[in-house]
Amino acid sequence: MGIQDRVLNRQRSDRRGYALLVVLGTLSIIAFLFATSAARLKAQLSWTSTEILLAKRAQEERALLRLATKLFGDASGQVDPSDKIELPFLGDQASLWLQDVGGLIDLNSAAPDLLNLLAREFSVSEDAMERFRQWRRTPHRLQSVTDFARVAEIDPEIVEGLDPFATVYSGRFGVAIEEAPIALQSALRREAWPLPEPWATQPSGQVFKVFLQPSGKTARAIGTIKLRSEEQPERVLELRQ
Repeated sequence: MGIQDRVLNRQRSDRRGYALLVVLGTLSIIAFLFATSAARLKAQLSWTSTEILLAKRAQEERALLRLATKLFGDASGQVDPSDKIELPFLGDQASLWLQDVGGLIDLNSAAPDLLNLLAREFSVSEDAMERFRQWRRTPHRLQSVTDFARVAEIDPEIVEGLDPFATVYSGRFGVAIEEAPIALQSALRREAWPLPEPWATQPSGQVFKVFLQPSGKTARAIGTIKLRSEEQPERVLELRQ
C-alpha cells in the first residue's frame, strides 16, 4: 500500500469517527429533549388535573350555595336553618349547615374588646391587632374574613383557625350568644361573663355563613347567603374562592 492509499484510509477513518461522534451527540441531545419534554408533559398533566379538580369543586360549591338559599327557610317544605343536611359532593358525601352571622364576631363592627378576645384565643400578636385597629379607623371595610390576614399582616393559617367564629356580614357591635358556636360561647363565658349589655345583640335570622364538611375532611366556610324575606329575595352574598 502506498503512502497515498494510507493517507486516504486515515481520512476515511477520521471521517467515520467524526460521523460516529456526531450521531452519538445527536442521540444524546434527542434523549435529553425527550426526557425534558416528558417531564414537562407530566408536570402539565398534573397541573391540568389539579386545575380541573379545583374548577369542579368551585362549580359544585357555587351550586350548593344557590341550593342553600332555596332549601333553607321557614316556609312549608323548607329545611330549618338550624338543621344539618347530608348531600353528594365530588362523588362522595358531605355535611352542610348554616351559622347565623349574628352569633359571630364581626371584624368590621365588633366591640374592640371582643376583637381582643378573638385575638387572644388565636394568638394574634398585639402588633398585628394594632395594625388592624388603625385600619379600622379608616372608611375601609373588610370584604371577607380572609382579608384579615392581609390587613393585619398575619399568617393566613391563623385566619383559617378563627374563620368559623368571625364574619363581616353581621354589622353588630356584639354577639347573639345563643347562636354562637360552642367554642365561642365557652370563650365568652370564660372571659367576659356576664356579657356587657352592649355585647348582647340579636341574631340575624336572615344572613348565614355556610359550612361544608366533605366526608373525612375538615369543615370550612364556602360562602355567606341571605335567605328570602318578605321584602327581599334570597341571594348569595359571598362565594369563597
